[in-house]
Amino acid sequence: MENPQGEKLMDVSVVVPTRNRSGYLRANLKSLERQAYPRDQLEVIVVDNDSTDDTEWAVKEASGEISFNVRRVVEKKIGLAHARNRGIEESKGEIIAFIDDDAGADPRWLATLERAFREHPDAGCVSGKVLLNWTEPPPSWWDPCFNGALSGFTWGDKPRPFAYPYCPVGGNLAVKKSVFENLGAFRTDLGRKGNGLRSCEETEFALRFFRSGGSAVYEPEAIVHHAVDSRRLTKSYVRRQAYWDGWSHANFEKDYGMGTMAGDVESFLRLVLHSVMHMKFSLSRQAELCRRGGRLVNRVFVPRLTSKTVLASQ
Repeated sequence: MENPQGEKLMDVSVVVPTRNRSGYLRANLKSLERQAYPRDQLEVIVVDNDSTDDTEWAVKEASGEISFNVRRVVEKKIGLAHARNRGIEESKGEIIAFIDDDAGADPRWLATLERAFREHPDAGCVSGKVLLNWTEPPPSWWDPCFNGALSGFTWGDKPRPFAYPYCPVGGNLAVKKSVFENLGAFRTDLGRKGNGLRSCEETEFALRFFRSGGSAVYEPEAIVHHAVDSRRLTKSYVRRQAYWDGWSHANFEKDYGMGTMAGDVESFLRLVLHSVMHMKFSLSRQAELCRRGGRLVNRVFVPRLTSKTVLASQ
């Protein structure tokens, strides 16, 4: 199929990592069926991260109802980065698009991502909005600044280039396959594993990509809608997520020579002192203290691992 300019559209592989969330997965696959994209240029790879529920049956059901190629592969190594990397290995498309299993895609999600690559031919990555799908009002104490803890992401309504620390997000991310072939895949010491809250595998990849001279673009019209898990609407979850976000950032930034232990100590103590002096202990301030505390704990107790060493072990 061709676009309005008469150019052949790029082949796309959609990677959906999943583990024991067949209900979410069914809704996800239905949203992908509604994509305005030629079926012969689209494949969906469900990476089953060793599920014990009826994920296999959910994919079989979908394959009988969906008009494009959908297949399930099993990745026994537990972890989001392992699952995404397996999806990369299995993909045949020129573009690899990642979406979470608990998210649904806007009908023009893929067409918009593909268009963004054409409008920005030097871009190796494109990322868009992740809007939260609230099924009930958030708690009265909830602040939109916490939306990132639920995988929400918006960065305005106009396209613009990313530059670290502003990075593409893994729940709505498209990457040219050639980028992975040149740089390698996601670091598996980062990212979610089971119920753990480590993160930043896509952030580290973005930093590696930027340092190689790569260009990434934010495309606000490429939209996915992410489910809100009510179990995460607690103050303790906001604090824990912030702690592990800080821990994860420090875990890879020190491998790039970014920041110092002394700098993280000073940053943490300054915020503690400011909070005590001005009696500021809002939840957003608590979350930031947790984030800086996580960074500091990683600096002090976790030995440095170079990116090259980590990638070689994958």
